[in-house]
Amino acid sequence: MKTRASIEQAKGMLMVLHGISADRAFEVMVEQSQTRNIRVAAIAAEVVETLTKQ
Repeated sequence: MKTRASIEQAKGMLMVLHGISADRAFEVMVEQSQTRNIRVAAIAAEVVETLTKQ
């Protein structure tokens, strides 16, 4: 459940930051996940951590 919450939070942040849809925000994270060969949840955690530090 915690993983899902961080993914949803990261999706929302990407939507606002880039003006994209929820589907596209998730696609961006999936693309990064595949490129870097790490889980989507890890990508989401990085997004949240990076954007909340600003």
